[in-house]
Amino acid sequence: MIVRQVRRLLKDGTDDNDTLKNDIHQQMKGLISLDSQSEILDLLFHTDYLHLNTIQMFIEEILADLEKNPHHHNPQESIHLQEFCNNAMNLLEIYKTIEQNRNEHLSLISKTEDLFSKEVDEFLLAI
Repeated sequence: MIVRQVRRLLKDGTDDNDTLKNDIHQQMKGLISLDSQSEILDLLFHTDYLHLNTIQMFIEEILADLEKNPHHHNPQESIHLQEFCNNAMNLLEIYKTIEQNRNEHLSLISKTEDLFSKEVDEFLLAI
């Protein structure tokens, strides 16, 4: 039920905003099942408009829940979800670094693309 509600929220949404975050957060408070947490993470990862920080926030919440309530879950499933979340956090850090470098060098990339485009145009005109 909760997974369907989160799926609907993400489907109806078009923008990463505080209201969406709060709505998802409220839904996730009711989650007990590790499978449901995994399903919601999958939904978050496949939503194009969410910012990396938003996804990171929900991963951190799941990790905190796993640490606070280890006795509520199957230990093996808990370890699997924790490893998945840790790997996802590492990937998010890589994506953030790439995005930061891309933004820092965007003007250089744009100038290079413009120069390359002009060279290609001149080459095509010469043919």
